[in-house]
Amino acid sequence: MNQWFLISPKTYVVIKKQKMLLYQTENHSILETANELFIALIREMHLKTNLGALRFTDTYINDPECNELIGESLDKGLTELKKPEGEYKPIVLLPILGLGGDLDKPDAREILKYESDLSGYLRKVNLFITGCCNYNCLHCYSYCKQTTYCLKENSENELNSEIIEVILKQLPAGAQLNLIGGNINLYSEWEKLIALLNKYQPDVSYWLNSKYVLDTDKKLKEFLRGSKINILVNFPFEDRFDEIINNYENADFVFLIRNELDYETVDVLYNKYNFKTFKIVPVYTGDNLDFFENYVYLSKEDVFNKPLTHGEIFRNQKLNFNKFGILNILTNGDIKANLNAKTIGNVYHDSLLKVIYNELSENTAWRKRRNAEPCESCLYQYICPPVSNYESVIGKPNLCHINL
Repeated sequence: MNQWFLISPKTYVVIKKQKMLLYQTENHSILETANELFIALIREMHLKTNLGALRFTDTYINDPECNELIGESLDKGLTELKKPEGEYKPIVLLPILGLGGDLDKPDAREILKYESDLSGYLRKVNLFITGCCNYNCLHCYSYCKQTTYCLKENSENELNSEIIEVILKQLPAGAQLNLIGGNINLYSEWEKLIALLNKYQPDVSYWLNSKYVLDTDKKLKEFLRGSKINILVNFPFEDRFDEIINNYENADFVFLIRNELDYETVDVLYNKYNFKTFKIVPVYTGDNLDFFENYVYLSKEDVFNKPLTHGEIFRNQKLNFNKFGILNILTNGDIKANLNAKTIGNVYHDSLLKVIYNELSENTAWRKRRNAEPCESCLYQYICPPVSNYESVIGKPNLCHINL
């Protein structure tokens, strides 16, 4: 009774609908409760007059459930006891999300107009250099809205080398460039493009589909061989992996799977070829929701499987780390922050800085958070991963088994 009861500065506290979650961001312990007295105790500790520390009163101690929760919170490092040191009360420096330029506020967005360089926000550009493709892959237009994937468009559309140079000149140091199509083999200005890439030396990766990767002409194949290559494999596919690996032994393979059978096929391929690096990406087809419910939807255990820091939780409150800093430039010049979002500019008449300003102001994707129901009322709202493309494609704000 004579000691000070402190909330740990490492503890993230959220209270929603008469329930409370305490999450310790250092040892990752968790306490959930609906006990009104214990919730009132934690609320009282957060009052400005208390600064994270107070002395117990009989009200809290004499309630058996509240007393038990106090002991549990101490055991888990969510709270602390401290002996008095002189006449002064201890102060806990509680973490507070404070942003001078909070872009949710209109006046902060207005200030963006006067920033001289917004390029630091840009971390990745997906450049669709041609829409031409001689294949008709199932779900092509849907897959590109879920993950990095080729997009077949008007066969006459492609970004000419002059406008690509304009883009390269504006690309900030450290930003990743993904070159993708359509079938990038069919791009008509490869020699000029290679010269530009050699001149500006961006951090570039090339994305090819396994259906056409072996059709690359000899000169282009030699150029790509020493580059970062991602080979997209969508099902059903022709098994040509012997040839592919012989030609692109250092490629990263990206398998887009629709169901358990596709996963088992990848497992067989891995045991046979022992890919150096590969990635498995689930894709929604409109008729495989049961597969997503079984293998993609999150449980409570999944939510807490990845430890989070206070900074990461605060980040989730203000931006979408899955989508932030990414621009997609289509073959007609249109620019989107996400292929599920509206156009925010066109490379033929807008600078990348102008497009970044548009996105930061309008928020079509970069700051899309879990602020819709049922996430808005959920204790795990900002502990969950940010909203992904799957939610947009499936048409459901939460892909979890927690709030059905």
